[in-house]
Amino acid sequence: MPRTLQVRAFSFASTLSPKDLAPLLETASSSVRATKTQVVAECTDPESWIVAYDFGAIAFIGVDDEKRDRVTKAVLGRIGPEPHPPMEEQMLIEVNAEAEPSQQAMAPGVSFDRVVVRALDRRLVELVALVVAQSAAMEYYEEDVDQILARLKEVSEHLAQTGKLSETPRDLLRFVGDGMSTHNQVVFTLSLLDTPQLAWEDEALDRIYRGLRGQFEIADRFRALDLKLRMIQDNFEIFVEITQERRNYRLELTVAILVALEVVLFVYELVRDTMRK
Repeated sequence: MPRTLQVRAFSFASTLSPKDLAPLLETASSSVRATKTQVVAECTDPESWIVAYDFGAIAFIGVDDEKRDRVTKAVLGRIGPEPHPPMEEQMLIEVNAEAEPSQQAMAPGVSFDRVVVRALDRRLVELVALVVAQSAAMEYYEEDVDQILARLKEVSEHLAQTGKLSETPRDLLRFVGDGMSTHNQVVFTLSLLDTPQLAWEDEALDRIYRGLRGQFEIADRFRALDLKLRMIQDNFEIFVEITQERRNYRLELTVAILVALEVVLFVYELVRDTMRK
């Protein structure tokens, strides 16, 4: 009889420390395994796992709503206030002993909304959780990048209409700093898109991994995100140059005023000395 497990992944603005997350997951699990990049908790309920990643995402596999909400609330309490609610991605794992992989629509084992397997395996669970979590994290950064682009559009339009930047140098540098921080976080997260070791070790898992990447359009979304980030970086470089020129102009103007004052004082001293004589 086929059965399904729901995979729900949530991404956060903050990165997550497996060392800090492990104690939070122990209350909802029978065993916890932590590495430098992730923590895997096998829940007390059968066929139920929680996997959290250091790039700011956590995946629940076969976990009931009450336990998922409790763990999510504890994680949010640990990392502090978030700018907006976590992003979510979903997938199903269907366990069907009679499934024929060759009949799946996408790649072997992967269809539109689910991964179909003949038997449940811990490695498979971790692989599916990883891809769904990465997709959720990417969605979070896509929204952040779109917000940066919207503000960038406002600054550029004001510059085109007035010939001046609407931001003060300090605010502009803060804007550039926020953009650079987002860029670094995206690079950190997406660097994990390399094929995981789990897929290297098993041909069937590799096919499922590639099918999941295609289903979530990971490669296309990465290219689109990378293009936007490059455009943002190019605009930031122009803004920084304009800000630097403005500062240089102000510095030169200040120097010119000081020189003029010095000349005025020198002339005043000469006139005063002449009048005394």
